[in-house]
Amino acid sequence: MKKYFILLLLALMASGSAMAQKKKNNPFVGVWQKVTAVGEGSLTLGNLGKVFLPDGRVFGYFLDPLDFENYEKFEFAPWMFADYKITSDSTYTENVYLHSDASWEGTINFEYRVLNSRTLLAIFEHTYPDGTQQTVIDLWIKVIYDEKELKKVLKKVSDNWEDYIKTEKKTYGRE
Repeated sequence: MKKYFILLLLALMASGSAMAQKKKNNPFVGVWQKVTAVGEGSLTLGNLGKVFLPDGRVFGYFLDPLDFENYEKFEFAPWMFADYKITSDSTYTENVYLHSDASWEGTINFEYRVLNSRTLLAIFEHTYPDGTQQTVIDLWIKVIYDEKELKKVLKKVSDNWEDYIKTEKKTYGRE
């Protein structure tokens, strides 16, 4: 009986360790900037970004990558708030509960591919209020690689979450 108990305990520890490892390796956690096409064969960072927090929240921000002073400070102007959940190794959902354009609020099911540690491809179908559908293909680049800086920005977003929501509601007349 003692032998079975030890085996069960080891199995539980291993599964707990695997769960912790899975959480730790969440490929979304970080600060991302959307890539925009500027011409044939040319790409640049756009002004839309997302911060994926480890607790399952995602914050959409505007930040001009050419506004060097504010970009360095990560002075965020919000455009979207959501919860996200990874549903498989190639799909995730965002439950968008506040967006600068209310027609984008709701659950969005994404297919995704992590192209490398710094690049994420996300594809989804968007249905406009008139019923028109569009396939959206987004390419995102991770813009913070330094662990210390990343922790600082994740903390800033988490600590200011409610203030960012108030700002967005006020900005877009959604109070």
